[in-house]
Amino acid sequence: MRVVLKVFVAICAVFGILIITFIITFLWHLNEQKEAFKPYISYTGLVNLANGCDDYKKQYGMWPDKIEQLRQLRPDLGASATDAYNNSVVLVPYNEAIGYGELISYGRDGKPGGDNKFDQDIVIRFPPEMEANTNWNTQVGARFKNPAKL
Repeated sequence: MRVVLKVFVAICAVFGILIITFIITFLWHLNEQKEAFKPYISYTGLVNLANGCDDYKKQYGMWPDKIEQLRQLRPDLGASATDAYNNSVVLVPYNEAIGYGELISYGRDGKPGGDNKFDQDIVIRFPPEMEANTNWNTQVGARFKNPAKL
C-alpha cells in the first residue's frame, strides 16, 4: 500500500511540475507577444499625434512647438504624451526650411538610437498629408507588426 501511495504522490508531483511549467511558459509567451506589439502601438500613437498637430495648425494657424499645446485640442493626452513604453514623446517643431516637424519615440530604452526593434527610434513627420511625409510615415510603419492582422 505504501509503495502505491509513493507512486501516486510521485505521479502527482510530475503532473504538477508539468502544469506549472506549462503555465509559466504560457504567461511568458503572452508577455512576449504583448512586448512585440509595443513598437506598432507607439507608431500608431505618433501618427495620431501627427494628425493632432495638423488639427492644431488648422485651429490656431501655426504648428505646435510643444506636446503640451496639443492638450488644448486633445485632452485625452493626459499629463504627457507617452509611447507604449511609457516614455515621453518628443516633438521637434515644424521647420519651414525642411517642410516638416517630427514626433519621436525613443523606444523601450528611452534613449536616442537603439540597435534592436524595441530600442530603435520611431520618427513620424508632420504635416501628415504632405506626400513626402506620408511616404516616410508609411515606410516607418512597415517595420512593425500590426496586432489586428495576426
